[in-house]
Amino acid sequence: MIKKLFEQYYRSIKKSDLHFSPNLSSWTLLHFYFPYILMRLRALLFLFKAGYLGSNVKIKFGSNLELAPNFKVGDGVQICCLSENKNKIGKSFSIGRLGKIRSSSSPTTIGSGFIIGDYVGMGDFCYLGCFGGVTIDDHTIIGERLLVHSDAHDFSDLEVPVRQLPTVGRPVYIGKRCWIGSDVIILGGVTIEDDCVVGAGSVVTKSFKKGSVIAGNPARILKSRVDKIHTDHLSDKFVN
Repeated sequence: MIKKLFEQYYRSIKKSDLHFSPNLSSWTLLHFYFPYILMRLRALLFLFKAGYLGSNVKIKFGSNLELAPNFKVGDGVQICCLSENKNKIGKSFSIGRLGKIRSSSSPTTIGSGFIIGDYVGMGDFCYLGCFGGVTIDDHTIIGERLLVHSDAHDFSDLEVPVRQLPTVGRPVYIGKRCWIGSDVIILGGVTIEDDCVVGAGSVVTKSFKKGSVIAGNPARILKSRVDKIHTDHLSDKFVN
């Protein structure tokens, strides 16, 4: 009975089916989900929204954030919403422990902000630097320790220390239904179109078209999910 209730609840929130292992007891299931019950209560108490809120979460300038319901924010997450534009997070968004989303690092120069679509999932220790603007579209899943930097320092003047030169915004766009592996770095100005797969440990320095499977440092295309043409001899084991 308890399993059925959990499955129905998951289906109503995630719009997809979930079937627990028949070897899983109801007691074990309750023990597994008990921390989520506490997170649910914390979200209702502190944000007055239906979602799951971990401990020691800090949301700065929250009035500049549109947060859709059914979010899951892990322990120790920091979200700074100080930006020129309204920041938006779609429904059923999740981010793991100790993640950070930062629109601005200083009140002297305000960043562009971020837009995160519906059903986006991010692993532990992810960092989004949103000074130049970061958009992650619907149904994209992201592994642990993603680093996104949507800005760069001007280093053209040798007579002036780099730290004193202006920061230049370079927007980052990640499309729909992408899979970004663990330990990926995405630099400013990059567009990753819909349905791309980015292998673990990749450093993405340029843009890629729809359905590309990429990996490496710097990342390069291995094959296309669109035309099924293999463009490299590397195997799929690099895509993790």
